[in-house]
Amino acid sequence: MKELINATKQMNQILHQCEEDGDTFDTPQQKERMRKAELANQEKKDRMKYGNKKVGKDWGKFRAAMKKAVDSKKLRPGEVKRYDKLKGKWVSNKD
Repeated sequence: MKELINATKQMNQILHQCEEDGDTFDTPQQKERMRKAELANQEKKDRMKYGNKKVGKDWGKFRAAMKKAVDSKKLRPGEVKRYDKLKGKWVSNKD
């Protein structure tokens, strides 16, 4: 009896996971349509958040620039930045 209950729980977990992913009965065309809809929604969100002037006509370039800016702000392993009052700027301990 316990084996049956455990098997049923496992099946329900697997089915629930498939439903969350949205791939239970989705065809490749439906998945592509959903992906495009998500990208369009993200573009709308960026336009509302940053404005048409910053986003411009080419949203792809904007997203690439945003990703590059975020990556450039990341510190290297063991790096600490501190503000140097004499120089008037942030100085890294790795330089």
